[in-house]
Amino acid sequence: MGDDVIVALATPVGRSALAVVRLTGDAAIAVGQRVCGRMLPARRPVYTRFRDAEGAFDDGLAVAFVGPGTATGQDVVELSCHGQPLIAERLVGACLAAGARIARPGEFTRRAVEAGRMDLIEAEAVDALIRADTAEGVALARAGRNGAISAQLTAFRAEMIGAIAELEARLDWPDDGLTFEDDDALSERLRGIAASADEVADGCEVGRRIVEGVTVALVGAPNVGKSSLFNALAGQARALVHDRPGTTRDAVETRIQLGPLAVRLIDTAGEREADEPVEAAGIALGRRLADEADLRLVVVWAGSPPPPLGPRDLGVANAIDLGGRVADGLVGVSARTGDGVAGLREVIVGRLVGAVSPRSGSLRLASALRSLSAAARGAAEALADAGPAAAASVATDGLTAIDEAGGHGAREAILDAVFSRFCIGK
Repeated sequence: MGDDVIVALATPVGRSALAVVRLTGDAAIAVGQRVCGRMLPARRPVYTRFRDAEGAFDDGLAVAFVGPGTATGQDVVELSCHGQPLIAERLVGACLAAGARIARPGEFTRRAVEAGRMDLIEAEAVDALIRADTAEGVALARAGRNGAISAQLTAFRAEMIGAIAELEARLDWPDDGLTFEDDDALSERLRGIAASADEVADGCEVGRRIVEGVTVALVGAPNVGKSSLFNALAGQARALVHDRPGTTRDAVETRIQLGPLAVRLIDTAGEREADEPVEAAGIALGRRLADEADLRLVVVWAGSPPPPLGPRDLGVANAIDLGGRVADGLVGVSARTGDGVAGLREVIVGRLVGAVSPRSGSLRLASALRSLSAAARGAAEALADAGPAAAASVATDGLTAIDEAGGHGAREAILDAVFSRFCIGK
């Protein structure tokens, strides 16, 4: 953990009643006292004037907190000034002149992790809380701060250690009767750990969609009503609709909420051969956006045979009000009358959320849990095929995955990747 004093604006840039500048580091109180021109008693707000080389430029409140009983484990100072951007910027500059440096993204939270004030799972929940776009995402992010996921990792770790101990007993004392379960029972326990880890990983992937939002793209041939359906899902006219094929020449998008999901909804140009360069570029852009989407709504006319559908596709038969049959596996709607649109919204949410209990929205955690699952399942297979030595080696990889998930023994590169996503000042 760095000993130098870091500083950043802790409130959004812009005009407001107040702005807060935060410092932390072993000499943070000394830096704060230089800026305030007075002593700062611990945990007592004091009215002060903020100063730089040109003199006093604003007045406000200063509060000093003495480490290690702080969020970062170091001294912390919070300076509240008037929320005029030029004043806040000048206050940060005064702190820099007094001996601080600008904080890197997420550096305050990273210091909290390195000081043992929180683990990496809880730190990622802080980031998720800031980025969440729906009330459900905010609630899920807050739940990540309560330690439940960390407790689950601790339980996984204890179970894996117990399983590895059983395997080591088979190696070191094969004839002494020091094992508590036979190979079949141990293999079943390892497979149970794998199944539980996969369940939590599924919940993390769903949680990521709830916290970060999803992209849904409408694709299909020209003039099948994609733009009309886009407007119906959006609840307002956002895309141009016309009887002439090819009206949509470029991707159009809007933001909506479906259930717990913040959705970036994209209407793409109809799939067709285009000779005109601008039109061809619009079609190509739509394809790229659709390829990156979490879900693609493949729109056809009611009465048409079902289109080829991939794992991220949902088939939609439009214009059911005209009497066309809805092929098996498609969702029938009428973009013109609105029939079936509410049901389509529910199906979209079901496909992207399903019946899985959402957990922390960390894909890094989900990946670690998949590694744990693979190690536990691989150890069970190795025990049957190659013996306890091979099984113990594979199972140990699961412990490594658990430790890195919680930030214990995590490589510097992992911490860099996690905190680079944070905003400066958090």
